[in-house]
Amino acid sequence: MATYTGTLTDCGFSAALSSPRVLFIPGDSAAGISKQAGRVIATKPVQATLSADGSFSVNVVSSEELIGARESTVPYTVRVEWLDQAGQYVGLDVYQVMLRAAGGRVADMVDPRLSQPAHVIVSEVEPAVWPVGWVWVDSYTGDARRKVS
Repeated sequence: MATYTGTLTDCGFSAALSSPRVLFIPGDSAAGISKQAGRVIATKPVQATLSADGSFSVNVVSSEELIGARESTVPYTVRVEWLDQAGQYVGLDVYQVMLRAAGGRVADMVDPRLSQPAHVIVSEVEPAVWPVGWVWVDSYTGDARRKVS
């Protein structure tokens, strides 16, 4: 296992969310078996430890170490959840990421080709916080750009 870090702002969110949490969800194809000595690994979502300033860290098995049923490595979905006005958790899958064995900053491992352009920001002004893989549509010109780094 390795340690992965990040911030809510990397994901396009603010620490001002109500009771936010960040989940790392192994891909559906995860077989739960490590490539190292055939160890069995839980493939349930893992909740990151979140600080008041919005920074987080999590210890999980890397994508490189998990054996996938259909793939050679298994991506993780990074999901941000928060409490809505009714007190129920709602959330958004921010992106898919291949977690490297060495650990590190999650935002540096995002491959925009893995992330679907399901997140679109429509505004006349380019957003200050704009996560990799998201699409910005200039509401004045109609131009669309996808953040790639």
